[in-house]
Amino acid sequence: MDSYYSWGEMISSESCTSDYVLRNDSKEWEILRSYIPLNKMWLQYISDKFYIRYEDYYLDFDKTIQRIADFISVSSLRGFEKPVRNKKRMYWSNNYHLFLDEEVFSTLVKEFYPFISQYWPEKLKSLRF
Repeated sequence: MDSYYSWGEMISSESCTSDYVLRNDSKEWEILRSYIPLNKMWLQYISDKFYIRYEDYYLDFDKTIQRIADFISVSSLRGFEKPVRNKKRMYWSNNYHLFLDEEVFSTLVKEFYPFISQYWPEKLKSLRF
């Protein structure tokens, strides 16, 4: 959800405004919607690979850095900085209705539900408009 919103905002001619909403009838949604199959292929491809969620990196920085170190078989990693919290990110706020119109939101939920269930199961309850 956050990625599609960010991409829409980047390619929109209206992205300069702070109240940008990704709308079903927008040119950017027409473009972004065409990438859904490719994004689903990518999420399927990585489903059995080693991956790090940004949320884990933010919420449990030390443990996540250690997971990376363990994966590459080193005792520790240095030089990583804890990420800053993106206050606009829907993951934290659940304010999907402020950033996506209802049709865009429902399309994304429907298309990505299996992946949300796998990668972000904690978000399932909040995926209601």
